[in-house]
Amino acid sequence: MDRRRNTAVGVRRAGVVRERVLGTSKADQSARMFPALVVGVMAVVVMVSGVVAYPALAGALGVPARRAGRSARSEKVSARATRSALSSGSTTAWTAVPSMNTSLFRSNHLRGVSCATSTFCVAVGYFDNGFVDQTLIEQYNGRVWTQVASPDTSQLQANVLSDVSCASLAYCVAVGFYSNGFWDEPLVEAFGGAGWEIVTGEGDSAAGSQKLYGVSCAIPGNCALVGDSLANGAWRSLVGAFQAGSWSVSAGHQGILYGVSCVASNYCVAVGDRVELEAWQALIMTYDGTLWSLQTAPDTSASQANILRSVSCPSVSFCVAAGSVWSGILWQTLVDTWNGAVWSISLTPDTPFPDNDYLYGVSCSTSIYCVAVGAHVTHGLIETYHAGVWSITPSPDSSLASWDVFWGASCAHHGGCVAAGTRGIFDGTVRQTFVERSGTPGAQGYWIALSNGAILGFGNGYTYGSAASIFQGASGGGGQSPIVGVARGPNALGYWEVASDGGIFALGDAKFYGSIGGAVLNAPVVGIAATPGGHGYWEVASDGGIFAFGSAKFYGSMGARHLDKPVVGIAATPGGHGYWEVASDGGIFAFGSAKFYGSTGGDRLYAKVTGIASTGS
Repeated sequence: MDRRRNTAVGVRRAGVVRERVLGTSKADQSARMFPALVVGVMAVVVMVSGVVAYPALAGALGVPARRAGRSARSEKVSARATRSALSSGSTTAWTAVPSMNTSLFRSNHLRGVSCATSTFCVAVGYFDNGFVDQTLIEQYNGRVWTQVASPDTSQLQANVLSDVSCASLAYCVAVGFYSNGFWDEPLVEAFGGAGWEIVTGEGDSAAGSQKLYGVSCAIPGNCALVGDSLANGAWRSLVGAFQAGSWSVSAGHQGILYGVSCVASNYCVAVGDRVELEAWQALIMTYDGTLWSLQTAPDTSASQANILRSVSCPSVSFCVAAGSVWSGILWQTLVDTWNGAVWSISLTPDTPFPDNDYLYGVSCSTSIYCVAVGAHVTHGLIETYHAGVWSITPSPDSSLASWDVFWGASCAHHGGCVAAGTRGIFDGTVRQTFVERSGTPGAQGYWIALSNGAILGFGNGYTYGSAASIFQGASGGGGQSPIVGVARGPNALGYWEVASDGGIFALGDAKFYGSIGGAVLNAPVVGIAATPGGHGYWEVASDGGIFAFGSAKFYGSMGARHLDKPVVGIAATPGGHGYWEVASDGGIFAFGSAKFYGSTGGDRLYAKVTGIASTGS
């Protein structure tokens, strides 16, 4: 059967095989077992002036489906595979990043931060306009922070933004409150790709003062909102949702909810505190898509105040809530952890006595890497959870600061996070925005692709979503084919994943140029290589057939030719005018400008060859 499916790019079989030495190989006798097999790795070389990374919500970045009928499912990254890859890692250093202020002589505050990718981050807060507070929104493009226009109900009414959640490059929601002259009302603003707009909704009709403190969007158009309301002299939590362009909130359990994290539209966790007889105690609630339910929260003591300010859930079986506890002498850090069955108090470090320590924000990229931020005395406080242990991480406070505090944090990959807050200048009465990020500018990195579609990023290999949200299982659960390779997109700000049926998943800024997904193939696809400019790619099948898309040109293949052993990988030449195919016995096939430099074809091997990479020069 003719396997030439893409006539638009002229896929064909004709071509000159430069050389190949035929041989045999010994079957591979060993395999490293993972719940989802590692099927590919792609190196990344990125030069970035200020790199941050944030939770890339799989399925929310416009991932083109290979064919109709793909269902969206939550990404499940194997903790075992992740732990193995990170077991020898170390805490990443933090550096200050310049941020914007409306005036050097008036206060500017950042209270929440969220990023869809490493080059699209949003931080929100408020600034003093000389009369009242007004909303402040800043955006990060991977190099610099800039202030963007944000609406207010009135220049004579106080408007404050407390938190923000970005589910994609073109969808963010920020929440807070404004004063109507008598009491506070909920404030919700949304970004749809063009600009920020105030969104109307329905508040708690029985309440007087109402404020929103937290928001989390699992997918564009579906967000959870939390806060508090005051009615008849009693504080009650506010819970609600932003859906279909409008929002509504209602009173929940007695207490206040400060933070919320949604894994999916039917699983959210919110945290705060509630009034008890002796002291404020931790408050934890969960949402199943229909109802909010009160959960059993651990407390250090009935007589000690336990306050949770933020929560982060990378999966339904792992969440971290951060806050502070009053020991009777001073405030100390508090972290509660959910293991899928119960909440428990985790051991966290504190600065030396007599410093007070507070945690206000937390973000987890996986179940083994989290960052919690806050303050101690006059300095910002950063604590890192890595492979089961919390530790205090040094952070460079502002040189002009008399008081620094981090109010929010966000992480998307291991070691790449951002913390946003305020710093005091002059005598401390004027506050300015303060941002730090972890990760080393200019460092190299790579992505690892698992057969279930999950992507693990290391170094500067920031994640931009994965195919795991579109299909499930390393064995092609639900009729889907496993992922067999990954290739770097343009500027290392995205990548392509390829499945064994030839389907392509384009993530981040990697564009979809076509695929052979859905076609009947003589042999499964086993690898992918991208053009140097990132505007095209080649797929290679185990019979040596080549499929070229976008700017990638066809230079020949081993399709329809006899092979002693199947092809297992492909590598492009540095100039993109040729490529090499490699077989499991080490035989090399060179096409286009690719030169033949030798092979192991014909040699006796004690393990199968599984891949090939170009030296790049």
